[in-house]
Amino acid sequence: MKNNQSNVEPPLVLSGDWQELKAVASSIRSEVFVKEQHVPESIEMDDRDKFCTHIVILEKTIPVATGRLDQDGKIGRMAVKSVFRRQNYGTKLLISLVEEAAKIRLDKVYCHAQVQAIGFYEKMGFICQGEIYAEAGIEHQTMSLAISHFRKCNHQTGCAGPPKSAPP
Repeated sequence: MKNNQSNVEPPLVLSGDWQELKAVASSIRSEVFVKEQHVPESIEMDDRDKFCTHIVILEKTIPVATGRLDQDGKIGRMAVKSVFRRQNYGTKLLISLVEEAAKIRLDKVYCHAQVQAIGFYEKMGFICQGEIYAEAGIEHQTMSLAISHFRKCNHQTGCAGPPKSAPP
C-alpha cells in the first residue's frame, strides 16, 4: 500500500486571547504542569493569562500543545501532551509564539526554561542568561532570543549558534 503524504493535514495552529482559548489551553496545561509535574494549580493558572496571546495546536480535533506570549516578550506555559512529544509540536509551538512576537514588533523574546529543556531552546537560537533558579519547585534558566537571529535559523536542523552576546 502506498502512503500518500500529500493527503496528511498539517496541525491546526490557533492564536487568540485567553477568553477564546482558555478551555483548551487550560486543559493541556493542567495535564502537563499540574498532573505530571505537580505544579499547584494556584500557581499554574495566574493573572497574566488575560494579558497574553495564546497559541493552541490541534492535531485534527485533538488538542496537543499550548503556550503563551506576554506583552513584554515573555514566552511561557509551553506544554505538549506526553503522547505527542518528540514529534515537532514544541518546535511548531515556539515558532508560532516567536512569530506572534514579531507581529507586535518586539525585538526579543525570553523565557524561563525548565533545565531539561535548555537544549531545545538553544537549538532554536536562545541563549542562557544568569544562574539556574527554582520556580514552582522546578529548576529553571532564563533564556533570551533576538528576533533578528531567529529569522536566520533553520528551525528543522537548528541554528548555527547563538549570537555572541545576549540581546540587551
